[in-house]
Amino acid sequence: MADVLAHSSNIGAIQIGLKVGDQNLYRYVRKFGFGRRTGIELPGESAGILRKVEQWTPTSIGSVAMGQEVGVTSLQLALAGAVVANGGMLVKPKLILARQKKGEPLEQFADEKADRAIAPQTAITMRKMMEGVVLHGTGLRYATIKGYTSGGKTGSAQIFDLKTHVYTHNYNASFLGFAPVTNPQIVVAVTLHDTKTGNAGFGGPVAGPVFSKVAMTALRMLDVPKDLPDTLLPSRAPAGEASSDLSIADSGSATEPIVSSPPVQEPVQKDLDRRPFLKSALTGPKVPNFRGMTLRAVLEESAATGVEIEVSGNGLARNQEPPAGSILAPGTRVRVQFSR
Repeated sequence: MADVLAHSSNIGAIQIGLKVGDQNLYRYVRKFGFGRRTGIELPGESAGILRKVEQWTPTSIGSVAMGQEVGVTSLQLALAGAVVANGGMLVKPKLILARQKKGEPLEQFADEKADRAIAPQTAITMRKMMEGVVLHGTGLRYATIKGYTSGGKTGSAQIFDLKTHVYTHNYNASFLGFAPVTNPQIVVAVTLHDTKTGNAGFGGPVAGPVFSKVAMTALRMLDVPKDLPDTLLPSRAPAGEASSDLSIADSGSATEPIVSSPPVQEPVQKDLDRRPFLKSALTGPKVPNFRGMTLRAVLEESAATGVEIEVSGNGLARNQEPPAGSILAPGTRVRVQFSR
């Protein structure tokens, strides 16, 4: 599964679609927000294209699995990435976070209730798999961020010709990514319209560098601590592995060997939102005591209390950060370490 994602295997995606089945595939595509408007405060928002299963042809299961017969907006793409980045929740986007009139207190716009699309543990697994796209997949050399871990997905979607009713060799080249991997602070979706075939047109080499520059600038503006040494570069794919890009053939493989070391774990930050106009008093739920619990029990407690978690290891929960009883700042997750 990790290699199918990292190297954008259309054949692998089709095999997964056949195993999942029409109804399940459609249901999950909908859970990630495709085929419906996000509700953002903009006129004329498109719902994209996602036909109901009753309208599918016998070959639709393979086409939808690898990204054909589907149309999405860049905003929908960003929200789908945010599901993975924020622990499995599909949020409603908004343009205005807060406003303040002269002489009056700051008015913040509360987030609307988010819908759970996938389980927290699934989101963590997906983050690791999407990091593989950058470390040894189609995003290698293109989507790396100096000083930060990152994960994402390349895309090279063929543009459909409405007159001839065939897919052309012009593309919408895209890269969807987030950073840092263990505690994402930003999601960036890049789309370049009507690129040409070859390295000049596919998502990795075209949209990946844009993601890298935008994400690096945003992380520095938000003063997000680095979680990698500046000198650390991603490793290349293991010998013998091919590399292609999402949706309809891509050749963005890397051939240069680059040495890598394990990422350095950053300490948990108490105040993750460093934009001064959104500073507020530290309020939030108290961190439960997860020590001694099984993974299942930790996930159940997390769901019951609304506390987002990051887990690593196997066995029973031995350590956690922040400690039990701490007030959890908005947007902060509790890291739980398991061992036997």
